[in-house]
Amino acid sequence: MKTNFLFVGLFLVSCFQLIAGNDDRFKINNLKINNEQSDMGAAYYQHGRVVFASSRPSARPVYREWKKSKLPFYDLYISNIVDTVQLDDPQLLAWDINQHFNEGPATFSADGEFMVYTSNFYDIDGVKRLKLVSSVVNSKGWGAPVELPFNNVSYSVGHPTLSYDGRTLYFASDMPGGFGGVDIYKVTRTLEGVWGYPENLGEKINTKGDDLFPFIHNSGLLFFSSNGRDGMGGLDIFVANMTAGSATVEALEAPINSTADDFSFIMAEDQKTGFFTSNREGGKGDDDLYSFTNNKDFKSSIVLNGVVTDVNGQPINGTLVELQDENGNILATSTCEADCAFNFQIEPNKKYFVVAKKEGFYDTKEEISASGEEKEVTKNLKLAKIVKMALVGKVTDEATGNPIPNATVTVFDNVTKKKEVYTTDTNGSFRHLMNNKRLNENAVFDIQLEADKYLTITRTYKRTLDKEGDYNLSLESNMRMSKIQTGVTKLEDLIDVKPIYYDLGSAEIRPDAAKELDKIVEVMNLNPTMQIELGSHTDSRGSDEANQTLSHLRAENAADYIKKRISNPERIYGRGYGETKLLNKCKNNVQCSDEEHQKNRRTEFKIIKM
Repeated sequence: MKTNFLFVGLFLVSCFQLIAGNDDRFKINNLKINNEQSDMGAAYYQHGRVVFASSRPSARPVYREWKKSKLPFYDLYISNIVDTVQLDDPQLLAWDINQHFNEGPATFSADGEFMVYTSNFYDIDGVKRLKLVSSVVNSKGWGAPVELPFNNVSYSVGHPTLSYDGRTLYFASDMPGGFGGVDIYKVTRTLEGVWGYPENLGEKINTKGDDLFPFIHNSGLLFFSSNGRDGMGGLDIFVANMTAGSATVEALEAPINSTADDFSFIMAEDQKTGFFTSNREGGKGDDDLYSFTNNKDFKSSIVLNGVVTDVNGQPINGTLVELQDENGNILATSTCEADCAFNFQIEPNKKYFVVAKKEGFYDTKEEISASGEEKEVTKNLKLAKIVKMALVGKVTDEATGNPIPNATVTVFDNVTKKKEVYTTDTNGSFRHLMNNKRLNENAVFDIQLEADKYLTITRTYKRTLDKEGDYNLSLESNMRMSKIQTGVTKLEDLIDVKPIYYDLGSAEIRPDAAKELDKIVEVMNLNPTMQIELGSHTDSRGSDEANQTLSHLRAENAADYIKKRISNPERIYGRGYGETKLLNKCKNNVQCSDEEHQKNRRTEFKIIKM
């Protein structure tokens, strides 16, 4: 394709094993319309027609040729597909399109009303370069050509192919920053027709050689030609499954590929027929168009599409949509426009997640999978607007009601397992924003309060979040802290601990007593520096010596129970007082009721040190 490369091939200034030839898969035909000139770069145009570039003589009144080589320029021609594998008599696509030095190859939107095609120009040094030009159908035919904004006088861009929705353009360029001489890029445009910035397809597609003539199939398969991979010789045609942002690349079988240059491969939607260009031996001209039939589908990806709306069904412009694998790795992203539609390519029988993110809305994450029989999967996402809610509270002194500044408030979310720590202000207040919570969600928080010389406590707050705004903990939960005077304050005056009872003459810890001792364990673990004296007392019945021994055993057993369940167990010790510290008149030989004697049979927990 020397002549062809002089124009469209001006660019030409870890590999996959070649698939073995299989004569049973592909059948190829040299088209009857080929002649001694060059015919190349076929593209589907509407239903049943093909547009291609050709240097054949036209019916123009002026013969157009390149003076340096005396070779005719390329024009765009259109033909009807006949019997699926042939083209009828070619006609010029449009006089007003074919008016520069060279035109073609081209690509078209699905409705046939938008075209991007390759043209060429000379830079200031007289070097011929390629550029991309678009045109839109109007009432008179094709409209005035518009150059794409990423054309540049310093390098070439050409070989366009549009995605099925017309939003993504793939092309080849030798712009700086690539991996080889010519690389394949893609660029997207908005619904308003504004083009973004070109993105290199990366080293999984591009090589150190030349990678060019891309064609994107509606299944997500990308066909292109390359001389930078192991092949049969010259340019060979490869296919990449662009599923989920990754790419696996394979060479096409013979007789599609040959020892010559094979390029500009296109394939019908049903994968049964298509066209490509080759300058192999046995052709009619420099480059010839070939058709093929295919009896085996390529491995196709599945199209995942959907729209992102709010809860009322209105599209949310500018939403970022991510496709993630089952481990949460981001495979591809899309920022949806006014209609907020998105689409990705996924593989069958694999698990994916699609995530939508937009400032001011809660993130949404949905699991996606598809069987091998499906060709398209739809998953619409709804985003709920973030509702501003907060936990607020005021920490006060239990006895005086005064605020406690500089108290530490730890808020632990039992749902998300996240923890936030706050310090109360001069008014004893704090505020915890619930940015990750939604209306009508059931919330469960553990709130821990700590302050110097106060008993550390924990409160559990459970609530259905049924309104926007603040949730006042001080109104719904006890946010009061008890101040401690060491050596004086009794723990049972600060927490709800019931009396501990023993069987008559026994020092064994009964189950009902164990429940009360567990409350002491919890408090001591919340206050790791707290030291406690556990004192047991008896009533006056029985001998003084027996009561002293019994109270000591009861105190030691209770203290041992707690020691096994707290950090630094030396912080608690037991002491028996017998009947030496009676709380009423019930001394020896004084007649009292059982209720009066019961007041003296007690266990006390005195805070010795904090």
